[in-house]
Amino acid sequence: MQKKYNLTMNNKLMLTKRQILDLEIVFGQAYTNVIRQYYKSNDSLTYENIIKFLKENKKTKSNSTIAIYKAALKKLIKHKIKDLNKKAIIDTAFSEIKVTKPDKTITKEKIVSKDTINQMMKLSNEKNKLIIQTLYATGLRVSELINIKKKDCKKTIEDNITYMSVSVIGKGNKERKIKLKIELYYKIINTFNSKIYLFETKNKRAFTRQYIYKIVNTAGLKALGTRQVHPHTLRHSFATELLIKDNKSLKAVSKYLGHSSTAITSDFYIHDELSIKDLIKF
Repeated sequence: MQKKYNLTMNNKLMLTKRQILDLEIVFGQAYTNVIRQYYKSNDSLTYENIIKFLKENKKTKSNSTIAIYKAALKKLIKHKIKDLNKKAIIDTAFSEIKVTKPDKTITKEKIVSKDTINQMMKLSNEKNKLIIQTLYATGLRVSELINIKKKDCKKTIEDNITYMSVSVIGKGNKERKIKLKIELYYKIINTFNSKIYLFETKNKRAFTRQYIYKIVNTAGLKALGTRQVHPHTLRHSFATELLIKDNKSLKAVSKYLGHSSTAITSDFYIHDELSIKDLIKF
């Protein structure tokens, strides 16, 4: 039987649309979207309501999604409560909310071949083609791609190869460098007429995550018929190409992808490093 915990905030935790929007700065878009969804069906944040919310969503959502829902609501409560003793109770309470551990194994269904990616590019207009090409050529996350600014890109020479070294901010606000073929870089800024962002709209703003998801999925459906392709599919495909087909080291690939540990990437034997020649061939 589930224990009861009194996690209700004083006067009930009600959030206005403005307050929820402000949380996006602290929590990020994914967690904020969970909070919005929670308040559509609940008028206060209580342990019982959280259990009910997660239980209802388990019927239609994946284990990975439920894990995100749980983490977002826990973070919201801890963000609002300052009492350390109460925070300890929250940790205990949420540890008793059992969520099946997501299967993060990258199967062949989660990647696409280079031929498929070439077909996706062929079926897209020039701008969308360059976005798809860059996602696959770098293994970038969508959030990283859309936030790259021109000032983040620096011409670099290594092993007699000239390329663009691009600074990106990944998960955990960690900065890393990715390599971009210089011909691709100039094609991007000329096609998008980039002024501030590497990829920017006609209004000189960054593209939204939703837009990038839409163009990748649309191209995937055109190329494959029924199967959906997401931006992260291209990231998985990039990593698989380096790890499996090119036999590059787990440690090097993990670092390049911005993973916090090699365990997240896979359990491969560490034996070498990536060279610039490996990274700009795509």
